[in-house]
Amino acid sequence: RHNIRFLLFGAEEIGLFGSRAYCKAHPEFMEKIRFMINFDAAGRAGRQGFCLHGWPSFEPLFKEIINEIGIDLPLWSQVGPYSDHWPFLLQGVATATMSDPDEAARRAGRGFGHTKYDTVDKVDLRAMRECAGNAAVAAFKILNMDTWAYKQRSQEEIDVIVDKAGIHETVRLGLKLKTYLEDRKESLRPETRVYLERLSGSWEEVI
Repeated sequence: RHNIRFLLFGAEEIGLFGSRAYCKAHPEFMEKIRFMINFDAAGRAGRQGFCLHGWPSFEPLFKEIINEIGIDLPLWSQVGPYSDHWPFLLQGVATATMSDPDEAARRAGRGFGHTKYDTVDKVDLRAMRECAGNAAVAAFKILNMDTWAYKQRSQEEIDVIVDKAGIHETVRLGLKLKTYLEDRKESLRPETRVYLERLSGSWEEVI
């Protein structure tokens, strides 16, 4: 009944440049989106549940989805800016990420992620299949609902979410670090200088 788009963004690790560019290029499309599911770490071990990014109104719907999947899955809420859901969230779009908070706690850190050891052989195929299957159930449910009672967030609501999540403090510390590095620019590697010059100091960025 509705369209679904599969988007593959580039340059997530250095500032969400792909997803930010997409949202900027399609402002008229943002208000038409029912939901955005982000697959940041779909191949990581653990149960493939749903993290809602500060959307308590969606909890009953996702409890229904988990019940239809038929297994015990984590469902929780946490707002963070460090993945490709963030530019959509800032446009008022409802978003979620697939992951498992218990697995993240056991891992106790990033592990090999974002290093040269983050290679394809580390992918957990069982987890990837389960992630795809669980997301498919959620997508099918969302796409085929006759009525959609969930409104997108206003800019005022987004500002409150950002403030409660402490993102402004993250930006403040990031700008402090940027100032520190700019004072030592001549000693930095060329690619680090280019990165510093790109930063605007907005909380749309991951600093």
